[in-house]
Amino acid sequence: MARSWGFLILASALAVCSSSQSAASQGPSSAFILSNSTVAPLLKQLGTSKKEVLFTTFQIDKDRAILYMLRNFVYWIQKAGMLKHALLITHDEASWRTALGEDMPCFLDRASPTKQDFPEGHRYAARTFDFAKNFWALRFAELGYTSLYLDTDVIVLKDPFRHYQASYDIQGLSDYRAASSPELPQLGEMLTRRCELYRQKRGNELEGGDVVHPTFELHGEELAQSMRALTPCMSLGLWFLRPTRRSLQFLRYVVRWIVDTHQHQWDQAAWNEVLMGFLVGMGDEAPLQLRLLPLSNFANIEVWEARKQQQLAVDPVILHAGYLAGYKKAEKMMELGLWKPDDIDHAAAARHLEQLNGTLQRPARALFAGRSQQGGQGEGTLPGRAARVALAAAIVLAAPAALLLLAMRRRRPPSKLF
Repeated sequence: MARSWGFLILASALAVCSSSQSAASQGPSSAFILSNSTVAPLLKQLGTSKKEVLFTTFQIDKDRAILYMLRNFVYWIQKAGMLKHALLITHDEASWRTALGEDMPCFLDRASPTKQDFPEGHRYAARTFDFAKNFWALRFAELGYTSLYLDTDVIVLKDPFRHYQASYDIQGLSDYRAASSPELPQLGEMLTRRCELYRQKRGNELEGGDVVHPTFELHGEELAQSMRALTPCMSLGLWFLRPTRRSLQFLRYVVRWIVDTHQHQWDQAAWNEVLMGFLVGMGDEAPLQLRLLPLSNFANIEVWEARKQQQLAVDPVILHAGYLAGYKKAEKMMELGLWKPDDIDHAAAARHLEQLNGTLQRPARALFAGRSQQGGQGEGTLPGRAARVALAAAIVLAAPAALLLLAMRRRRPPSKLF
């Protein structure tokens, strides 16, 4: 009798487990999908009391190097207490499943343009995540939220929303590169101390006119015939955008600029070019208020190191691994003790996801329902949380009968069965 009872409950337990794993193999759950209909309630849950959110856009590459950078990014925003206000946004379903499987607040983008929405050969057909950051910053601002966009190669050391000035429309990281003099130019010095990153050259037929390009895109005769560009020299690796009339006008202009007429222009170059047209008041129209953030608080790592060496003020809030390519970003972070991709507090991160999921009134097991069977246990992911909870419950139910059965037969402890 004991044997029959034990096997019956164990079979039921396995059935519950199988049911949960089956649920995990269904299509994407709507709990963590970002669309025009879900964005408002989601921001209500994630925003600070002052309606502020931070976000990034990404796609995990084939060699999964971005995954490790993403883990490091999440570790630091969690340590700074900002994970509960963060959105990690991707178009790519595999990237979404992987990030969710590692307890990251990742949302599947179902609103901004995808590769198929751009003409063949358009720059953003291959880099939809670059366009998505402009799309979502605009959408967040339209809903009245201040947003902080961050590239995944940043280190957030303090609450950034306590270290920006709300009187500006846009505030961004400086890309002036002068390690020998790691200070921002004084007012008026832009005329003599120009940004080395940008040059103007005659655009192709599609773009038309003189177009700002990053220097690293120009070579040989193109570089020789180019002219220095007068721009704010702002990086798009880190920027705050407040929901003001001017910032909305600016972002809408940028989106039209890079979609319609400047299809091959880097979005950072486009920002710096378009900004110049918004910094002058026109009649009754006030100018956009732009600020390059102080280098003592917000800096590229190279500049931060130079400031320390020259004993200039340093009180870092966010550091950016600018001017570094590929593996050198992680290498520099390791050297400085800032590489922590394996140190995320997964228990706390998972509690945040469960709380968010419950607040949005989703079924508990829908949280990870977007995974395929391969994604549930596959490389780079953790087992589905619903399946793990069901398995634990099943073991608890089956344990009394199993204990009785095994005690009668004097076998080894029941834990060895599972």
